[in-house]
Amino acid sequence: MSGRKVSWVGHNLQRLIRFLRYTHQRTAVRLHIAIHPRLFKIKMYYRSNRSWIAGLILVGILSSCITCTISGMLLGGYEEGWSPDIAGKILSYLRRTGAIKAEEPDMPAFEPSKCMFGQSETWYDYDSPETAGFLCGYVSVPLFYSDPEKGQIKIPVAILPAENETPLNEPLFLAQGGPGGVSLDLYPSLMNYSNFERDRDLVMIDQRGTRYSDPALVCVEDDFPEPEDDSEDASDRSYLAGLRTCSARLNADVANLSAYTTQQMAGDTNAVRQALGYEKISFYGVSYGTHIGLYLMHMFPETLASVILDGVAPLPFDYINEDLYSDDRVLQQLFVSCESDPACSEAYPNLEERLTSLLEKADADPILLEFKDPASFAKYKKEFNGHDLLQMILGTFYYSRTYAILPFIVQEAEQGNFKYFEYIGGYSNFDRSFSNAVYLSVLCSEHEAFKVDWKTGKDARQWLRGYEEDNWRWYSEACGAWQVERNEGRLLASFRSEVPVLLLSGQFDPVTPPEYAEEARVQFTNDFHIIDPQGSHGVGFSDDCTRSIMSAFLANPELEPEHDCLENVDRHANVIPPDAIQLRFLMSSAAYDGTIEGLRVFFALLLGVISLRNLGLAAKGSLMVLRRRQRIAISEIRTLRMLHQIMIFAFVIFALFFTAAITNSIVEVYSNRAFLDVFALPGNVHTLIAMPFFMLLLSSEILLSGIMLWRRELLSRMEKNHFALFSLILVGFMGFLLHQGLVILPI
Repeated sequence: MSGRKVSWVGHNLQRLIRFLRYTHQRTAVRLHIAIHPRLFKIKMYYRSNRSWIAGLILVGILSSCITCTISGMLLGGYEEGWSPDIAGKILSYLRRTGAIKAEEPDMPAFEPSKCMFGQSETWYDYDSPETAGFLCGYVSVPLFYSDPEKGQIKIPVAILPAENETPLNEPLFLAQGGPGGVSLDLYPSLMNYSNFERDRDLVMIDQRGTRYSDPALVCVEDDFPEPEDDSEDASDRSYLAGLRTCSARLNADVANLSAYTTQQMAGDTNAVRQALGYEKISFYGVSYGTHIGLYLMHMFPETLASVILDGVAPLPFDYINEDLYSDDRVLQQLFVSCESDPACSEAYPNLEERLTSLLEKADADPILLEFKDPASFAKYKKEFNGHDLLQMILGTFYYSRTYAILPFIVQEAEQGNFKYFEYIGGYSNFDRSFSNAVYLSVLCSEHEAFKVDWKTGKDARQWLRGYEEDNWRWYSEACGAWQVERNEGRLLASFRSEVPVLLLSGQFDPVTPPEYAEEARVQFTNDFHIIDPQGSHGVGFSDDCTRSIMSAFLANPELEPEHDCLENVDRHANVIPPDAIQLRFLMSSAAYDGTIEGLRVFFALLLGVISLRNLGLAAKGSLMVLRRRQRIAISEIRTLRMLHQIMIFAFVIFALFFTAAITNSIVEVYSNRAFLDVFALPGNVHTLIAMPFFMLLLSSEILLSGIMLWRRELLSRMEKNHFALFSLILVGFMGFLLHQGLVILPI
């Protein structure tokens, strides 16, 4: 062996074996390893019949190391999710849809590619889109449909083919909101584990200029100069200067920003339909996506079998000028909902006065909030005044169950706890799936002129007016800096359409209230409007009930779908009680899933170490050896070891109880997911949450007593090895609890 040059695998295995030999030279198992370039031979010699457990574990560790090393070497160059089989699936799909047919040079073509959203923060890290059944690619379309010679861009597309080789119905095309939202960061993850409409093809299309399109419109950090000072005015001037720089750079080097309009995006949808070989489609759009749907109904009505508009943005595009009405309406809805609910009115009396007082205090003394970038984990601090805080509060209405969580959020903010705002602010401020450049290009070219004299907000709360005027002024200045031409082809008035259409609204929608859908209905001859009494902005995929309503409509667009399930009491989330406890590890499903799994793993390791060898109960012969060595009374040895053993036993019992109880608590709040929306558990877990603090104290005592026994030579060599391993797991377990924010001082 000494004369043979071995691979780095063999070298590292030798180091591992030397370590195992050293740590277990006095225990029941000895290993002899002969390493050969093509063969690993392991021989085990037993000194005692009590060693089989330790031997099996050592062999398992060694086998795992070998397997992981070899697997990494063999599979290191394999790229998960893209294989020759995917090309065959795409070919089969295109043949079935009719996209592969006689060559037509003027028709757009589908170019297969690896799914571009596989590495995004919204996709699952344990599976690839291709493995989940998605087919992806690009469709090249003109920058301007009126003048195809001005260049082309690529639109990203993801397809989830029907489970049947011959789908029963026309495909469903899905569009995101915004403008500037990314369909491929939303719908694939929604559809991956859903049975929604699996008898038809599901086609997800991104808006031109967004994250995965080519080119993507992106403002970079270098576009924005450093503010002159720390004042808000200086920050605003810097931002507006950055917008001017960014729009000029994009217009000169990337693409003409005037090409990013709603009618061009409707043209993109139709081009994808042609490229995939469909004659007719059904269409679903949410928020701004409903605007694209309206343009499709106006421009390509013959291609539409049915349309679902979820959170309707009617014509003309004028929602910012009606913000005062929309904001006042949704806040009124919240206050009335709380007052009419005995549990809410008793727990949170005078909610409106408390909210206005909170905003006034923030105006007088701005709040310093810390936001964390979810991707880079970098932290940033920013002062928030009353206007900023109101915008974040109104932003919570974009999520489900806001009526149940907002009173609790206001109460926590009154007490100086702004964890919720810092959490959602981190995601909204660093949302890489949203394109501000596309948003401004559409908004500034198509929105009606910004004006202060709101036609619908004349009866709104007085304290809202100042905030809304600030909002209007910001949009006016931003569009002045963005420098995009007005879209003269925008739709300014409604039109008549006979396409069957389902309009969905949420009672707590802050930006596209049910009244907007009623305005839009005047232009349809075959329509149904359904309001979700618990819904917020975009209700179509909020639960099984709304999905079943959409499925029923798509199956028969001429009949109003049954929607009695909307009144089911199980859909109503109870208001969060004031004594709920916010916990950091509940901030995301991945975080609390990881926490529960981590607790179970550490508990299993603790049990595993204890089952290997009972740390304190050594044989009588061992005790006699220790007694003769130290001349200590055997009763004293037994007392010291028994105390150590009792503390270990108590810790394991606490760990078992805490792991089981915290898991059960999370399962219970699934019936009222509003708790998870604010990463909280009910107040009855106060005693449970105090346990990790006492476990921390107990673990310190275990370590100190073990070290004392070690130093006084009251542990055998085997017991020392086991105590060292147990201590590592113990420290890791408590470190894990500290990292997850579960060690809380019980006061």
